[in-house]
Amino acid sequence: MNLGDIMKVMVVSDIHGNSEKFKIAIDFMKTEEIDKMIILGDIFNNYYELNTSSKDISNMIWNIADKVTIIRGNNDTSFDESLLPVGLINYYETVINGMRCYFHHGHLRLRNNSSVKLYASGHTHVSRLKIVDDVIYLNPGSIGRPRDYTRGSFAVISEYAIIVFDLSLNVIFEHKVN
Repeated sequence: MNLGDIMKVMVVSDIHGNSEKFKIAIDFMKTEEIDKMIILGDIFNNYYELNTSSKDISNMIWNIADKVTIIRGNNDTSFDESLLPVGLINYYETVINGMRCYFHHGHLRLRNNSSVKLYASGHTHVSRLKIVDDVIYLNPGSIGRPRDYTRGSFAVISEYAIIVFDLSLNVIFEHKVN
């Protein structure tokens, strides 16, 4: 799949082992026919042991293995990576619907690129969508341990808009594109 094609991309972050909340995002992905999921890190809370929640999350990710890209978060370990169908990367730069995008967890220094129109990061556990000088800054918030007023959130990038949803599927932020 060429990410330059028209598509819908879900962005999630900071799951922190909460399989019940992650399942809401997975179900939304299926219902809304999302083409790809980008996980911005901090997937499990293993501390080098496997628990039921970790197995559930791992299984859900294996079921979408051909549609997922995973960024390494500050809490992700080599043990965590061994549970996943794809390797963890430090950042991901791609084009989505004609827009150059840069994805990272948020704990490492941001690599500036003047051609990037959307920077997405997690790490703070606070959802945010901000536009500065025609550059979009997105934080989908945290699925598993939100530090804002939501009970968890994620974002969707489509050809028409970038939307941050809470886990009740209410729109928190929306920015129309093109």
